[in-house]
Parts: sequence; C-alpha cells; structure tokens
Amino acid sequence: MPNLAIYELVDAKMRDVIDLTIMQDIFMESFAQAYPESTGIKVFRSFYCYRHPVSSVRERIGRTRYLGKVVAKATREFTQRAMRSYESVGHPRSNQLFRAVRGKKRLEYCLRVIDQVSVKS
Repeated sequence: MPNLAIYELVDAKMRDVIDLTIMQDIFMESFAQAYPESTGIKVFRSFYCYRHPVSSVRERIGRTRYLGKVVAKATREFTQRAMRSYESVGHPRSNQLFRAVRGKKRLEYCLRVIDQVSVKS
C-alpha cells in the first residue's frame, strides 16, 4: 500500500485503554487543518491511518509532527494521559503522542484490520 501511513499511541498501555474512534471528528478536523491533501483517513480503536501525497521525507515528517500537535492541542485531557516525555542532556524536553507503526507483527495486525474495513465498505 504505497503512501500509507499508520500511527499508533506511543504508550502501549494506553492503546488498550483509549478508543481513538470516539475522537474521529477531532482527527478529521485536525487533518483538514494540518494535512488537507491527505486522503483515505481512517481512525480505528488503537491506531489511525491515511494516505499522504508523494512529497519529500522531510516535508512529510514535518507535516506529521504538526498534525500530532494539532490533535494534542484539541484533546488535552487525553494527551495528558497518553503522552510520553523524553529528556536528554543538552536538548529541550520532547513529548510524543503517536508513533509510526513499524514492528512486523503490529504492522500485519493493522493492515489486516484496514483490509477488513475496506472489504465491508
């Protein structure tokens, strides 16, 4: 699936607790603001996915980070529970809410869920 991006919550425990589908409207509004040219946006219980237009890796990463910030700003209570903070000597504190799905088993699971929804639609 070319240009398909799949993101999940960074905190594995929160993936089991928080249902992202209840925030689908927030995700759609956030995409409209941060990444309007993306298509195929789908929000699932523990992850979301979308198709991004072909662009440079640097631009795509920047837009994806901005998207995460827009979602985090719109969902402050949720963000406080699910966000991870990282500290490093000589660098400012870094916060992360979502991460790209990369693990083979996790990626296979997400693709299977996406395919099931596509077949039903």
